[in-house]
Amino acid sequence: MKNLILSIIILFLCSPVFSHCKNHEIEEKLKEQLPEYSIDSIKETPIPGIYEVVTGASIFYVSSDGKYIIDGNLLEPYKDKETNKVFYKNLTDLSAMSARVKLINSIPKDKFFLFNSKDQTDYVTIVTDIDCPWCVKLHREINSLLDQGISVQYLVFTRDDDAKMQVISAWCSKNNTKSLTSVMNKKPINSKKCDNPIDEHQEIISSIGVGPTPAIFLSDGSLVSGYKPSNEIIEIISSKN
Repeated sequence: MKNLILSIIILFLCSPVFSHCKNHEIEEKLKEQLPEYSIDSIKETPIPGIYEVVTGASIFYVSSDGKYIIDGNLLEPYKDKETNKVFYKNLTDLSAMSARVKLINSIPKDKFFLFNSKDQTDYVTIVTDIDCPWCVKLHREINSLLDQGISVQYLVFTRDDDAKMQVISAWCSKNNTKSLTSVMNKKPINSKKCDNPIDEHQEIISSIGVGPTPAIFLSDGSLVSGYKPSNEIIEIISSKN
């Protein structure tokens, strides 16, 4: 009798209402195949038998048996009521945006190089690189963003030990934003050491998934990849508000 009751409970818990059982099965399979990945969430997609997997801010898809992995965008058609034309909503992008917001918002503010606007209405998170000319160009326009109420929080990618030591020295200085600006402009600063989050920056950047720098993440998780003049960034942000 006890075994019968236990079987009924298991069947109930693993019914579609409790799809976490299937999710758990898939997660265990993925852990075997991809032990280096940390799985943050698994959920059903509109396609039967295909599940969405979130790791950091990266999205991929997997079959219900965990055997097949699909890397690409999932597009859902919808019809515009006014024009009667069919368009496609990128479900992968929407999930990636949500994952980026969750990841970025989980980072304590004191881990960033923070350039705060006095009249903040919005913010951007920028992955920058002191040896990237386009990053330096954008940094020289940072006051335009601050003047428009857009604060900037930097994660700094370091491509070698020399760059890492410069960024650590900037972090450990009395005024780390001023020192970072000096480093970006190739001006010398005093070498310093202290507890710092620069190694964490590299881990976070890897988790977010960054291509070319600068990589500009808006507060809704949207990605502006590569350099854009500050006025264009302001226009993009304004169009979303």
